[in-house]
Amino acid sequence: MKRVTVTATKSAALQPLPKVATGIPGFDELSHGGLPRNRTTLLRGGPGSGKTVFALQSIVNAARRRQEHPAANVPLPDDPHPASIVRTGISPDSMAPW
Repeated sequence: MKRVTVTATKSAALQPLPKVATGIPGFDELSHGGLPRNRTTLLRGGPGSGKTVFALQSIVNAARRRQEHPAANVPLPDDPHPASIVRTGISPDSMAPW
């Protein structure tokens, strides 16, 4: 097997990654500004870890700020727990049926 040597050189200073604030207290500070702008972010965690609440709250906060193009793909069970939806300020009755 032929051995290949790769040498990395620094060609330019690293630029800070543009971020989009989620509006979630504490998260934006911990992440130095929110989620990466124009990037896909995967929320991962076990049941009850807050993935759905995080995504819904981020969308509600973006809508309140009239931020362009807030989006999330939030797979919910056939009958999402109303308490997790109500905490975001969304009325469960206003949501489209799945």
